[in-house]
Amino acid sequence: MNNTMAVSWREQLVDDIKSDTRKLETIKHSLRMNRERLRHLDALTMVAKPGSPKLISEMARIMGVEPMHVSVLSQKLVDANIRPDLDRSPNVLTSRMHTSPRFKRVGVGTYAVV
Repeated sequence: MNNTMAVSWREQLVDDIKSDTRKLETIKHSLRMNRERLRHLDALTMVAKPGSPKLISEMARIMGVEPMHVSVLSQKLVDANIRPDLDRSPNVLTSRMHTSPRFKRVGVGTYAVV
């Protein structure tokens, strides 16, 4: 085997590795996106369930007597180190509040404790 053939094979292997690396990055990106979609789907499927009693109680305690926007409540839950089931998203909290008899919608994204 001469040196020229070895160089040619090496160049082909390097090109194959680069191609495989690009394919792997595409697959990793797809995997990340699908995991994110699954996380969102899991959060959305929790909408029909009323939420954990502890979370609902903590939400009501933090809100007190004044109506509160969901984004403010979400931040207060994070600040208090209380983790809502699966997600701290205001959309999930809105769904929990909407399905719970303990809260009443008083404005766009704003709820009060009943």
